[in-house]
Amino acid sequence: MAASVYIGEWVSDKKHGYGIMDDVMKGEKYMWMWQDDVRQGSGIVVTLDGMYFEGNFTNDKLTGFGLMMTYDNSCYEGEFAGITQLQGKGKLRMPNLDTIEGMFSGSWNEGLKINGVFKKAEYTDSKKTGHRLSQIFGTMAVPANQKWEGMFQQSSVSMYSG
Repeated sequence: MAASVYIGEWVSDKKHGYGIMDDVMKGEKYMWMWQDDVRQGSGIVVTLDGMYFEGNFTNDKLTGFGLMMTYDNSCYEGEFAGITQLQGKGKLRMPNLDTIEGMFSGSWNEGLKINGVFKKAEYTDSKKTGHRLSQIFGTMAVPANQKWEGMFQQSSVSMYSG
């Protein structure tokens, strides 16, 4: 049984450019830029347990500023040190729109240490923002003009009508 399926661009037998990998063993799907067989640059990760991530990978690791949306509609915008590994300055908005803003460290799945400020959402705040928990949702994905670019440069398509 294959552990993963990759559809995307290749250079010298290595994943390079835009591609999608479905990692069956981890239950994660990556829609990312690749360089020399590792995730490198901006993209999206979706997990089987309902987690969604946007951000940047450096040497196959989610690092720096990114976005995490969880199965219960909690939303974290801030710094990462890996998938589910919150590390640094960030803002966590819960489904009821209460927020915690400050310094985060630890794993979303195993426990977080937070030094920050908790703000209770007011009823009028939730009416203004509606259901949209993040203003940056979709902004860190691979831009449309970079997706599949290399694959279509390699082939030409002609139409035949008989």
